[in-house]
Amino acid sequence: MKINEEIKKIFQERKNFIFIKDTIKNKSYTYQDFLNRSKEMVNFLRSKKIKEGDKIIIKLENSYEYLCLVFACFLGNFVACPLDTEIKKDKFKEIVNILKPSIKITSLKQIKPTKKQYNTHIKDNKIFLIIFTSGTTGKPKGIAISNKAYLNSSKSFSQLAEYSENSVILHFLPMYYNAGLLNTFFAAFVAKSTIVIAKKISALNISNFWKIFDYEKINSTHVTPEIANVLTRFKKNLDLNKKIFNLQIISTGSYLHPNIVDKFEKIYNKRLLSCYGLTELGGPLSLQCWENTYVKGSVGYHSEEIKIKILNKLSKKQILIKSPNSMSFFIDDRGKKFKPKLINGYFNTGDIGDYKKKELFIFGRRKDIIKKGA
Repeated sequence: MKINEEIKKIFQERKNFIFIKDTIKNKSYTYQDFLNRSKEMVNFLRSKKIKEGDKIIIKLENSYEYLCLVFACFLGNFVACPLDTEIKKDKFKEIVNILKPSIKITSLKQIKPTKKQYNTHIKDNKIFLIIFTSGTTGKPKGIAISNKAYLNSSKSFSQLAEYSENSVILHFLPMYYNAGLLNTFFAAFVAKSTIVIAKKISALNISNFWKIFDYEKINSTHVTPEIANVLTRFKKNLDLNKKIFNLQIISTGSYLHPNIVDKFEKIYNKRLLSCYGLTELGGPLSLQCWENTYVKGSVGYHSEEIKIKILNKLSKKQILIKSPNSMSFFIDDRGKKFKPKLINGYFNTGDIGDYKKKELFIFGRRKDIIKKGA
């Protein structure tokens, strides 16, 4: 099925169902509300002479409008380029010089209503997203991903996470971060789930993390290992443990130390599930189930469409992965495109581990990796 028809079908089926509950503004939005607002943003961008394939830098705080803007890029065949709001000025200028964007959205006040209405038709295999990462040299490097690959990765992860129409997913990860776009937004959308948006978690507000569970029936969320570690410093709360009994908590971002998993279980009577992925290969690739969390080095079972090989080199087993949802190309610090180096179609992840009976194990990481835990 073409992407355009697939997206239309989701909105038709879920038209009047709640898609996003915004705890920041205390408002709820249906799938139709979300589509309408996203189309309004497409109209605004087109009114600014933004064309298909043009790059749009998004440098905003987490919000419902942020997700609408990203989705507007998807609808309008624009290229979304999300950046951290705390990015240093010199790094920001460097990325602007690399991308040469048609517009930089740094305030929601820039997005104004326009009377003219434009038709939207999503075209398959168009570059939709460029995510920047520093790499080993400190020079910014962009990872470009097509809309089809991103949508397919989202569907794969939604299946791994067992998202459904009954899923209510807490979203407080940074929205410029791949896990904040794919794992907790697009994967929820394709599964026809509900998303609960909360303020981005920081050291200043992490004490409020569990309060949202007092009034929202959330059954899935993502944390980074750093956040999980901080949460292990809280005291046991039996009432809270009852509220989150059916909660699925997925750790994403980087290596999750076994000690954090054990401490978390002692306090909350809940095992953290580790998610493994690379932005270069489209995003999340595997996810633990409850039993895997007790197996040393396991990052769970992988999506069906990916293939894994082990390369024995210098007495170490390196993980090689082939994915149909891989990135389209890199963009270097001079703005030039180049393809990743592959070994017979397989990407060398740089991770050291093993692979047995469709279960992936990670035991170490090479120093020159670009990004992990996407």
